[in-house]
Amino acid sequence: MTSDGVGSLVGPRHLGPGSWGSGPSDPDSWGSGPEGLGLTIRACGVLSVDRPDPYLVLWTPGAPHGRRKTRTVKNTYRPIWDQRFDFVLDPQHDTELRVHLMDRGAAIDQVLGKVRVDISELPLDKELYQELRFPHLSHLLVACSFHVQTDDRYITDSARPMYTNLYIQNQGYSVNCRVNSSTSPDLRLSCDLSEEENNFLDRRRVRVKKALETYLGGEQAPRNVEEVPRVAVLGSGGGFRAMVAFSSVLKTLHEMGVFPCVTYLASLSGSSWYLSDLYSHPEFPTKSPGDLQLELQRKVTGGWKKVLCPKRMFRYLKAIHRKHKTGQPVSFTDLFGHMVGDLLLGERKTCTLSEQSGKLTRGELPLPMYTCLQLANALVVLSSTAEDGEIEVRISVG
Repeated sequence: MTSDGVGSLVGPRHLGPGSWGSGPSDPDSWGSGPEGLGLTIRACGVLSVDRPDPYLVLWTPGAPHGRRKTRTVKNTYRPIWDQRFDFVLDPQHDTELRVHLMDRGAAIDQVLGKVRVDISELPLDKELYQELRFPHLSHLLVACSFHVQTDDRYITDSARPMYTNLYIQNQGYSVNCRVNSSTSPDLRLSCDLSEEENNFLDRRRVRVKKALETYLGGEQAPRNVEEVPRVAVLGSGGGFRAMVAFSSVLKTLHEMGVFPCVTYLASLSGSSWYLSDLYSHPEFPTKSPGDLQLELQRKVTGGWKKVLCPKRMFRYLKAIHRKHKTGQPVSFTDLFGHMVGDLLLGERKTCTLSEQSGKLTRGELPLPMYTCLQLANALVVLSSTAEDGEIEVRISVG
């Protein structure tokens, strides 16, 4: 563990059961959580600034949604937080936790202190206790408990996620490091296709062969399943224009008899709006894309009035405010996303990708692929660049 010059670490030392103030005395009683970096904030201390409104900013650079913050405790010298945060770390890179103590102001928030904790240097199979002090705040000490989990099923270091509990007390800084073996990892780390997708391809290949025999005729069709090509249809981005265009493309392909020959349907932005609406529809594939196109037309032309009503706008802004309070960046895209979700999906807006797997188990439909772009948290939202998301969400179709 290191300090960045603006805070100090004192240790190592062991803290007795009575050193934890009002917090739990036994680190084993704090419990554990999912794989990743988990931070449970329980802080109390004495601040020397005049009637501060303190809160903590927690930042793990390079992690998706890696910047979080606690709630603001108003007008108090003894702030107490009791919150939990979870991060996903990249074990192939050195990872540090940056803790910033802030004082909320009317216009500008003031930085009271900064401390860095090097997570990559934490030892395994060892408990380590140290103290963390913020500069000029000698009465405020921080206590942390780090839990490191490894998965022996993989050789690469990338299968070594970290799970952390952070406790902030007024007596000391404690780091408790453990190693637990995980038999059911949340993320599959491999360059190969998953077993479920391979099973889907085997079933889909049989159906595509029959469709090609119908479309091409007996002589030009594949003679066996090994000769069956993997046909993919890619939809571009472009908002409602792309959504309407992609719906017409799939309608035409279905009428031509080409749609049953497709193995993958890839989408981005507007085309993914249509694909999510199509695959979440309870009557698809009983009804074809052409049969459902009139319903989509009614949504686009006449559904804006209900999503622009004051009641729904208040609900959207309330949800965006909750997201902002967690430290995540927000922009107009958040508001627009709520509106598009209600407009196209309605009551199906809370449906999940896993719910679509039932339509893929026998290989009767092409496998949908939704592309997601994530803003870099380290940049201002309005001037940031987009990059590929770091987390691949897999649909179980087996």
